[in-house]
Amino acid sequence: MSTIVECVAYLVGSAGEKGGALSEDGFQALTPTFQSRLNHLIASVANEDGTPLTDRQVAQRIQGAGVSVTYQYINLLRSGRKTNPTFKIVQGLADAFGVPPGYFFDDSIYQQSLRDLAQRRAADELDALANAPGAVQLAVKARGLGPHDLAAVMLFVDGLLEAERRRGPQGGRGSQGGHSEPGRALGP
Repeated sequence: MSTIVECVAYLVGSAGEKGGALSEDGFQALTPTFQSRLNHLIASVANEDGTPLTDRQVAQRIQGAGVSVTYQYINLLRSGRKTNPTFKIVQGLADAFGVPPGYFFDDSIYQQSLRDLAQRRAADELDALANAPGAVQLAVKARGLGPHDLAAVMLFVDGLLEAERRRGPQGGRGSQGGHSEPGRALGP
């Protein structure tokens, strides 16, 4: 048995190459496959600009962890056309994304890793918020609002974000300057 999937399949009595042990009634268990866990892991991490990682970037992360892999092979794993990676590839993926190798095969490790990833993402968002000009001041001012007024502020901010998204990166005031001075009313 040369791959981790074969080893795990042997130990848990896997029902076929795509995983999932048979239940007592003979149906395949509805546990996430290697493919779905890999895709979820990759989707949980984004580039600094918020765009999703490409297969090439994933391969580069794994290569940075000391494992030789091509972006084409990553694509084959992500699409489910390859389902039986070697332990080196699994370890490289785990190292590159900061999860234990068991993330891909053990439901309890997978669930704990999902919680850990969510906490990391929340911490990253808080760090970004703390470094965003004016965001902390806005949060401090909004802290004293009641639920109704806070909901109105959230709708207003959502509208501003949507308008900025439609204008694109070069067309708006928000990220290109034009912010009102602290203490002044925000207006068009």
